[in-house]
Amino acid sequence: MTATLCTVADVVYKAGVGASSVYTASAALVTALIEKSEGVIVGQTRKDWVVGYSDVNAYIKELLRDCCSSHAAKKIVSYDMSGYLSRQEAEIILDTLHDDFMRTLKTLTDLDTIKIRAVGD
Repeated sequence: MTATLCTVADVVYKAGVGASSVYTASAALVTALIEKSEGVIVGQTRKDWVVGYSDVNAYIKELLRDCCSSHAAKKIVSYDMSGYLSRQEAEIILDTLHDDFMRTLKTLTDLDTIKIRAVGD
């Protein structure tokens, strides 16, 4: 399997400069986290975004990228917080990633494609 909804760079960027080098140095480990995150998104939204990715419009792809990278980055930050300036900094990053994940997941879950129309419709 390969990552579809976001890239390794998206996840590492969101995990921040204090992220564990165990993950930041391994595209394979980050890709595995992305794939797990994709599974969570598919399960929660009850829509297989991975299989139908090519049919998704650009705006929804950005939501999927944000949602997936936030979830995967949470796993990296949680794995090892010792690289951050303080535990408080790591917890703030985790809170921010969780909020981003939940916000975008809710949007994707509630998505009604009929309501997404071009301007002027």
